Amino acid sequence: MANWHYRNDWSIIINLASHPRRNRRLYRLMIFGLVAVLAAIIVNLVIFNLKNVSEFSRASLSNKQIWQKITELNSENRRISREVQNLNQQYKSIVDELNGLIEQKAFSWVKFFSVWKKPCLQDVIWFLLTSAVLLPLWNSELNLA
Repeated sequence: MANWHYRNDWSIIINLASHPRRNRRLYRLMIFGLVAVLAAIIVNLVIFNLKNVSEFSRASLSNKQIWQKITELNSENRRISREVQNLNQQYKSIVDELNGLIEQKAFSWVKFFSVWKKPCLQDVIWFLLTSAVLLPLWNSELNLA
């Protein structure tokens, strides 16, 4: 059913569709399809946001637990540091006494070798020379026998 308008003996057809009801069905189908797609997108976004909110709340709870653990460990660290300082003060005199005994018993190898080097230097040189010359001869005599 096309709308006809007559003006000055001119006939003007406003609706050029041959079957206007079929075209309306097509447009209604496209509009409902678009609405359905948009509704599906919105539902998926809502579900995605709800999952993210639950993950955020779990992460926030985990973060709070971690901060509580950090504060507990810091307080334990301070307590142990105080105990170590108390033990250092308590055993300081004993440790100093033992260190003094160790220093008295310590043997200075530098002093020993500097004292030993002066009278024995020539004997050592002689030993090195004779061992360098005589040792190969002595080894060769042992191998021949």
